[in-house]
Amino acid sequence: MEVDVMNHFGILKRFSDVPYFENEKSKKLMDDLHFSIRLGGIVVVTGLSCSGKTTLLDKTLKKLQEEKNIIVCRSLSTEKQAVSIPLIFSAFFSDLVKEKNIGSYMKAEKKERKLIELLNKHKKNLVLLIDDAHELNTQTFIGLKKIRELDKDTEGKITFILVGQPKLSNELNHPKNEEIGARSHMFSVLENKAKYCEWIIKQAVSENIKPKDILNQDAIELPGESLLTPLQVIKYLSSSLQKAYMIGVKPVTKEIVQSVLVPEINGLDAKLARNGYTNRYLCDLLNSKNNELRLFLKGQLVGSKAQEFNQEILKLGIS
Repeated sequence: MEVDVMNHFGILKRFSDVPYFENEKSKKLMDDLHFSIRLGGIVVVTGLSCSGKTTLLDKTLKKLQEEKNIIVCRSLSTEKQAVSIPLIFSAFFSDLVKEKNIGSYMKAEKKERKLIELLNKHKKNLVLLIDDAHELNTQTFIGLKKIRELDKDTEGKITFILVGQPKLSNELNHPKNEEIGARSHMFSVLENKAKYCEWIIKQAVSENIKPKDILNQDAIELPGESLLTPLQVIKYLSSSLQKAYMIGVKPVTKEIVQSVLVPEINGLDAKLARNGYTNRYLCDLLNSKNNELRLFLKGQLVGSKAQEFNQEILKLGIS
């Protein structure tokens, strides 16, 4: 079926195989990121789930590594809520120390001295990338700040890159974390979905085919109105082409695109999830039980409780 659909519309490659969407805005963002990472400190990159944060960072870090002035380390722990300062040091040592047994460096005072030694030895900036950082706790944020201060008199700088959903920037802007947030350099990844939809079609077809030959103009503009991330655009664009092929319609109409969109795609629960808010976090925030939260997310909770919940959700910047 996939091959038939692609041949029918003159598509040469899958939309998911199209390279990174690079425009003037993304180039400027990449340049700013490049500059901040080189200076050291805490660099924060936020964006909705599947908005292109990781791709942007990978391209930026690749450019920095080609300049041979940084060493990139990564925290691979999947339990971000349990990430502690010893685990952060362990991530550094796992990538920087040749010895298999790094336990001897993990004792009090020794781990800090070892990290300083490594900074002076390599004479390069050490960059530690932490993905899904919106799940980190306040104590870890404080610990990152303290580790960051170890490079004051060294021949290299320490940079922490925290990548996460918008909850991360909200957490760092909260008064309880303002000391860390004020010292962080924050970047947000946003895309123009209508332009992205037209661009990705151009990248996937031969030169003699135009986007309007595949989708009507109002169908191209619809993703910008209804969808939030590049991954969503790819998913629903592919589904629209498949449905249009099955019913023999070309170019794809706005009605066909609308017919494949899931009604709940921009529901409150979906928005909260894309911003990094789990049900467990929301229950703590709202001081509610799971069943109350489920009713609220379905729009079935009424009375003063629903009003209280709405006010707290609005404080998160989600409506």
